[in-house]
Amino acid sequence: MANDSSKARFERLRKVLFQYTPSDHPALRQVVCKDGTRFGFFHKGEFSKILVDAPCSSERHHLFQGKEKEWKEKRARFLAVKQYTLLCAALLCAAEGARLVYSTCSINPVENDGVVKKFLKKKGERLKWRPSQNLLEGEEETEFGKMILPDRSGFGPIYRACFEVISP
Repeated sequence: MANDSSKARFERLRKVLFQYTPSDHPALRQVVCKDGTRFGFFHKGEFSKILVDAPCSSERHHLFQGKEKEWKEKRARFLAVKQYTLLCAALLCAAEGARLVYSTCSINPVENDGVVKKFLKKKGERLKWRPSQNLLEGEEETEFGKMILPDRSGFGPIYRACFEVISP
């Protein structure tokens, strides 16, 4: 199941899934448009694999669109709160033994390791942090995750951190 709270992104996601998944696998095409921060209340313990591709400050997008003056530290802090809330909602959705991956396209540590550190501090008794064993080309380790930066890979930034849910 894929979810996006933005109607426009929901429609694009739905279109891509219908275009690139086999028609004989309708389960691969389940897309919903719900508030991700409340998602866990309606799908408790249902999923064994969860990706939280969190909304972030997207610094690179600002630079490439010539909007670097629009970037604000206050927005990054606001987004970190939302990102943490989305992770908590995802944890509610997770079955025991589930794999949970948190991802952003931000280089800001407040939105990356900062969110993960808070998540582990508050929810750590239900989680096992899983440092990824394999680094991808151009990927670097951070305190709690992995980061791909554009200067080394030609794309990104991409941040990810992985967890295993040890109790629902």
